[in-house]
Amino acid sequence: MKVRACALLLGFHLAVGLVVASFAPAVAAAEKKDQQKVSEKVGKPLAAALEAAKSKQFDVAMSKIKDAEAVEKKTPFEQFKINEILAFIYANQKKYLDLAAIYEKNLDTPQFLPPEQADTLPKTIAQIYYQAQQYPKSIEYNKRWLKSHPNDTEMLGLLGQTYYLVKDMKQCKDAMGSAVSTAEKAGEEPKEVWLQVAQACAVGLGDEDAITSAYEKLIRYHPKADYWDRYLKRVSRNERSDAVMFQWFRLMNDVGVLKEAPEYVEYAQLALVTFAMPGEAARVVEKGFSTGTLGSIEKDKARQQNLLEKAEAAAKKDKATIPQLIPEAEKATNGGADVGLGLAYFSFEQYDQAIQSLERGLKKGGVKDEATARLTLGIAQFKKGQRDQARASFHAIPKNSPLAPVVAAWILRSYN
Repeated sequence: MKVRACALLLGFHLAVGLVVASFAPAVAAAEKKDQQKVSEKVGKPLAAALEAAKSKQFDVAMSKIKDAEAVEKKTPFEQFKINEILAFIYANQKKYLDLAAIYEKNLDTPQFLPPEQADTLPKTIAQIYYQAQQYPKSIEYNKRWLKSHPNDTEMLGLLGQTYYLVKDMKQCKDAMGSAVSTAEKAGEEPKEVWLQVAQACAVGLGDEDAITSAYEKLIRYHPKADYWDRYLKRVSRNERSDAVMFQWFRLMNDVGVLKEAPEYVEYAQLALVTFAMPGEAARVVEKGFSTGTLGSIEKDKARQQNLLEKAEAAAKKDKATIPQLIPEAEKATNGGADVGLGLAYFSFEQYDQAIQSLERGLKKGGVKDEATARLTLGIAQFKKGQRDQARASFHAIPKNSPLAPVVAAWILRSYN
């Protein structure tokens, strides 16, 4: 996933623009300080400079500033006042580098600043330097701000984006990780751009686990088909187990990223031949034909049509046997027959009956493949909108199960 610098700048123009709107009240507040004095030699040209700046006569304003600057033996407070008017002029002209330089000077005399402005000035400077693409300076002041405000997720995210732009992928990964975890702890949703940058930094580092983790966060908070597609292709690409791959196909189909004809065919064959789920197999092949994914290439059409006919015939026969399975399952002392009945119901999307049978079978015990039964139960519950119950079923599957990666993905699915 490419993250371009122009995209990363979005969201920070406003913060810099607010400097203009918020500056005038700060000037007025500073003017009220009775304990500091400005001589008439400095004060008169400064007042003229401010009036000219308010009227957008910036050349006149700068000329008056020079007059004030030329006064000898100015006090530190007088120099501060000159800088303050200069900042107002530069902010109105969007001369961000000049503005940041003035703010840096003002940091050297915090006693003249209103307490709130003295506190937030490093943050403002960091944002201005970011806007001006002076990234090392932005990093410097951002880190200074975060020392005293470590939970500012906005600035943690900006720091991560800045590190990305200077190609420091390790620092980018750490900063974005902090932004995401801090937001999560505060009950906030991590911004999509943070997670995109985190993924890009992980790619730059070649950190496969971090890449996967970034996709999981994107799916959790900003679910989109493209993220699901990339994530599922990544986690299933080296799968060798038919049982696990069958479940990956099932999830791909559910989130709408089953796209290629070979995927449809393999999924259907696993459902029909390997796992005796003909209703599901028929449904998958029918969907493939309805979307034009199957049947569109002449050399494959006959084989795919034959698969459809076999799946439909098997589904019809299997559905007819369900009534015979009910009394057998009720009499059975272990849960195997109930689970088998539940899987049959699931195959035909009869989720209420599937949930009842699977729950009954798991309660009886003695189920041969309990992990698959619980996963199927969770999916059925999810399909019925029972998301909390679905997550409980998923979490009941042992972490060391071969199905654990699929289970983790279904837990993500249950949130969107």
